[in-house]
Amino acid sequence: VLQQGTFKNADENLFLNALLNDERLKKYLSEDEIKACFDYSYYTKNVGAIFKRVFE
Repeated sequence: VLQQGTFKNADENLFLNALLNDERLKKYLSEDEIKACFDYSYYTKNVGAIFKRVFE
């Protein structure tokens, strides 16, 4: 499912919308769960602390 969506929409930068409209994916994930995959805040929450340690 993801590979097909990626190849189909790589140039159009519409990957999220393609996933949100994919009926096969929506059988397993809700709209909020799909959108959560694109939220980078969890992965970047400590960036400030890391840079502070590195550059002090």
